[in-house]
Amino acid sequence: MLITAFSTPLLNPGLLLLQSNSHQLLFRLRSSSFLPAMPRKKFPVNVVGPQIRKRRYRLGFSQEEMAARCQMAGLDISRSTLAQIEIRFRYVSDEELLLLASVLNVSPNDLYPPELKKRFPPAKPTRVAKPT
Repeated sequence: MLITAFSTPLLNPGLLLLQSNSHQLLFRLRSSSFLPAMPRKKFPVNVVGPQIRKRRYRLGFSQEEMAARCQMAGLDISRSTLAQIEIRFRYVSDEELLLLASVLNVSPNDLYPPELKKRFPPAKPTRVAKPT
């Protein structure tokens, strides 16, 4: 069997096409070598994912319905992105956290895990004396 390898600069200079009589395989080049996708450096990426999933379950929303409600609230999110947030693979920005909490009818603080809230209780307000 004869295998021919050539890059495809017209399609994308970072791709390599391997072609035989019966198959064509397309590979993405990284630094002139074949490397697997980079593993995640840190897991978990967020701490709110499980609470988002629990609250969504309690409200009876599917991931698809939750994503649609988020989109109506102004957060451009897909079902698969929501799934990645829930399993803690995707970072959640402050703005996203506020909108997710709004869609779930809770405060953003309610989406933090109880263990974290116990470790870092909210600060008590202090009174400042008025100058006399």
